[in-house]
Amino acid sequence: MPGYPDAPFPERPFYSCEPDGLSVIDRKNMAVLLTGREVEPWLKLAVGEDNMVATEPLRVVEEEDQRVRIQCADGVLEIDFYDEKARKTNEAGESFVYLGGLDEANDGKGWLRES
Repeated sequence: MPGYPDAPFPERPFYSCEPDGLSVIDRKNMAVLLTGREVEPWLKLAVGEDNMVATEPLRVVEEEDQRVRIQCADGVLEIDFYDEKARKTNEAGESFVYLGGLDEANDGKGWLRES
């Protein structure tokens, strides 16, 4: 089964912002859509209180290498897939770091305010 953590980060990732979370899909698997089947994401980050994706992801703002910035309902989420870390900046300009790694993104580890 493809996906995190067994497969490396996709060379050409596609980010799907959905009300219930963010899917990271390997573009080389997108041809599966032509057959009427669903594409299995490399990683699915679920929206949940204190999760890495705490509120609805709205759109990708920027992506470069293994980093992506996503506009979410509560601010901008920055995920570094190489270092497996995340930080977010809320609408008031306050910055926070996620207290877990990528493998704990859906475990509600919470956020710590940066000074």
